[in-house]
Parts: sequence; structure tokens; C-alpha cells
Amino acid sequence: MSQIKQEYFKKIKENGHRLTGTRKIVIEILEKADKHMNADEIYFEAHKRLPKIGIATVYRNLKFLWKTGFVKKYDFGNGRSFYELNRNSDEKHHHHLICLICRKVFDYEDFFEENSDLFNNISLMISQKYNFEIHSHEVNFYGICKECREKRADKSH
Repeated sequence: MSQIKQEYFKKIKENGHRLTGTRKIVIEILEKADKHMNADEIYFEAHKRLPKIGIATVYRNLKFLWKTGFVKKYDFGNGRSFYELNRNSDEKHHHHLICLICRKVFDYEDFFEENSDLFNNISLMISQKYNFEIHSHEVNFYGICKECREKRADKSH
């Protein structure tokens, strides 16, 4: 069993919650995911391993894992929620690049170090203006990925 799974399983139990088979499966699916997944995708993968599982059970478990902080939930403007494991609960910034054509979502992390002063200044100004204590932020950049731009260029030739 991976270190990440062991930590999640232990934390769930330590917080007084049951570690159900569905919760284990959802965590395992999200741990192996190479992208943000929606509930239907998670259900599809879970159903392969547990054929009697229902979509409502997956939704309930995703809601539980999100409310307890084990999973992050995102809305990228297409009417669906997407999920990923909260691998770093101390993470203060999370940025995404979202393609408006293919809807792929890319985590963008190298921006933080290069431009941290910019975001720190923005956070400070917003915090002071609205008397609001900011703990973290998420930024989504919407545009068109390289692959979709290339496909579009190929079609125009």
C-alpha cells in the first residue's frame, strides 16, 4: 500500500470516521489519476472494481471526502465538479490552466516562485481593502492549449 493511501486511511480513522470500501476505492482512484476527475469518471473506475457500486454512493463519498478536507473540489465553468486528492493541506496557492476547447485542466505550479511577490501584494491589498483574512487562493486561467491551437491551425490550411 502506498504511503499516501496509508496516511489518508489513518487520518480518516483518527478523525472518527469509518473507512469504508468505497472511500478506499475513491482515494485509490484519485491517487492514481493523472488529471482532475469528475464524479462520472470516478464512478466508471470504481464500478470496474466494485460492480455493485452506485453513482449516488460515489457522490456521497466524494462529498464526505471534500467536506473533511481529504479531497479538493473544483468548478472549471463547464457545469461539472472535478476532484483531486488534497495531497498538501498546507498548500496556500493553486493555479490551473483550462482549455476552452478540449476542457483539459493543467495544474500550474512554477508560477508561484517566479511571481509570488505579485500575488502576495494582491492578497495584501484585498485583505486590507475588505478587512478579510486570506488563507489561500486559487486562480484559473482560461484559454486554448497548444494541441487545440495546432489542430485549429491544421484545419485552416
